Amino acid sequence: MWETGPQESGLAPFARAVVALDASTLDQLVRKGPHRRTPTGHPSLLPGKLAAVFDLRRQQCWKVRLHDDVAENEKIAARQLVDGLPPGSLILADLGYFGFPWFDDLTTQGHFWVTRWRDPTSTVELHRFWGDDQTGESLVWLGAYRANKARYAVRLICVQRGATVHRYLTNVLDAHRLSMADVVEVYARRWDIELAFKVLKTDLGLATIWSTKWPVIQAQVWAMLTISQVATHLRWQLAAAARVDVFDVSLPLLLQVTPELVAQGEDPVAVVSQAKYTGGVIRPSRRKRMVCPIPTGWAPIPEDLVREREPRYDRKNHQRTTPPSPTPPILSLAPPYPVLTMN
Repeated sequence: MWETGPQESGLAPFARAVVALDASTLDQLVRKGPHRRTPTGHPSLLPGKLAAVFDLRRQQCWKVRLHDDVAENEKIAARQLVDGLPPGSLILADLGYFGFPWFDDLTTQGHFWVTRWRDPTSTVELHRFWGDDQTGESLVWLGAYRANKARYAVRLICVQRGATVHRYLTNVLDAHRLSMADVVEVYARRWDIELAFKVLKTDLGLATIWSTKWPVIQAQVWAMLTISQVATHLRWQLAAAARVDVFDVSLPLLLQVTPELVAQGEDPVAVVSQAKYTGGVIRPSRRKRMVCPIPTGWAPIPEDLVREREPRYDRKNHQRTTPPSPTPPILSLAPPYPVLTMN
C-alpha cells in the first residue's frame, strides 16, 4: 500500500517510506469562560500537543496523536507513532527525539534514521571514511563512557559552511545508498512537517481553538486534518494536470481559491491548470538544494570491524521516556490515510 498513489519517487528510493516525526503545541485558548481570569501565557491555556508522522513522499500525515499533556516528553509517544511503518522506512527526527535507546530500537526493527548531532554527545571513532572533523565522514560509537552506550555503530557526517560545521547522524552506513549530499538534502526535507503544521494553524485556522472542552478540541483538530488531507490530494491532481512539480503548487493559495471556484460551479483543477485563474497558485518553487563537497579518498569499512556492542542506557533518561502502560487507544485507518490518536 505504501507503493501506490501519487508520490515523489526520487527521495531516498532505497527506503520503503520516508517520514518525518515531530510535535507541535496547539496555540493557547482565548481567555473567556473558565479561563477569563487566567494570566496570558499560563500553561493551563495550552490545550494540548499534536504529534505526527508525516509522509514526505506524499506530503500527507500518516499518523497523528493528540494529547492534552503539553509537558509530555516527545519520545514517549515516538514508538507508538512509528508502530506500523513498513520495515526499511527512513525516519527523520529533530533533537527532541535524540536518544540512544530510541536509535537502537529503530535499527533493531529494521528502520533507517537520520538526525542532527546534539551537544554534548561523546563518541568513539571506529573508522574514518574520508576527510576530517570539519568536512568528512566517520563510523563512531555513540557514548564513550560506561554509563551510557548505544548498541550500534553509526555514521557521523560533518559539513562545513562558512564558520559553521553542521553534523548529522544516520544508521545508513552505505554511502552508495545515502551519500553525504543525500543525507543533507533529505534532512532538510524534515522541514516539510513544520510547513504542514503551519498550514493547519495559519491557513486552516487551528491557531484559534473553538472551545475549552476537550471533545470539541478533538473534533476541531480532526476536521482541520481531514481538510488538509483532501487539499493535499487536490494539490497532486493539479500538479499532474498542469504538468508541474507538486511543490510548484502553493497549498495555502490553493486553499484560498478552491472554495471561491467551487462556489461558482468551477472545477479548481481545470481552471487553475489551464491558466484561467491568475492567483499565483502555480509558481516556481523556492526550495533550494544544498551543495556538498565530493568525497575524496574513500576508505571502506574493514570486514572484521565490530559494529555492534552491549548497550548501556542512562537509567534516569530511559525511564523518563518509557511509554506508559497501558498505552492510549488508537483510532486506526489504513495508510496512507491519517491515523488519529485521541487521549
